[in-house]
Formats: sequence, structure tokens, C-alpha cells
Amino acid sequence: MKSKELKELHQQTLIQLQQSLKQAQAELFKARIAKATKKIKDNQVAKRIRKKIKIIKTIIREKELVK
Repeated sequence: MKSKELKELHQQTLIQLQQSLKQAQAELFKARIAKATKKIKDNQVAKRIRKKIKIIKTIIREKELVK
């Protein structure tokens, strides 16, 4: 994930982050299906999405602890 994307995530509110998390989880599901049906050539897509999900969850937790 690029530093610009990371800064944008840090600027989002909790609600926006939760929506981003749901979207990323949906992307991960689609990537897994595509990989299983061999429609995807890049095997690292799911790995990158999982990393994005981890980062979003971490930012959500940080914002919850600040409150």
C-alpha cells in the first residue's frame, strides 16, 4: 500500500473506515472465487487485499482507543 493511500485511510472517520473494510472484504471474496476458478493470473491479489484489511482494522482500533 502506498503512503498516500495510508494517509488517506488515517484521515477517514470510523464509519468510512468500516465501509472501506466491508468493501475490502468483498474484494477478497471475489479474488478468492476468481483464483479458484482460475480467472485470475496474479496470485498475489488476495495477499495484497488481506494486508489492506489488516491495516484498516489497525487504524479502526487506534481510533477506538483514542476516544
